[in-house]
Amino acid sequence: MIKQLNYFGTNLTSSGHYYWSIGDGFYSYTSLQDSLTWNPEGLTKGYQNGLVTVITINVLNIIAIDGSPYDRRPGSKSIFWADRNTKFIDLKEAILTLKASKAIIEQMPFEVRWTF
Repeated sequence: MIKQLNYFGTNLTSSGHYYWSIGDGFYSYTSLQDSLTWNPEGLTKGYQNGLVTVITINVLNIIAIDGSPYDRRPGSKSIFWADRNTKFIDLKEAILTLKASKAIIEQMPFEVRWTF
């Protein structure tokens, strides 16, 4: 079971995309940006609130959701990933189970449309 996720997006109380480690809460993870070989900004369409996209980059599976639990501006996004080779179904389960990520989904002002 996944106990912690990496997250790029807003927290529950402020606008702006930041890097977080989330589980029971939000923990700033600014050094994560330097270790990524991909850019989370371009992983969503930016205008279809609630649309879930699944992406694989090398062996890293990523779940990207158009929209934010706090920021209502177009282009807001919520990007989740864990360790390499983590299955999409395990990521989804962690997102819907871990306290902080579950709160993100529940606070979305629209229905999150899972595509798998």
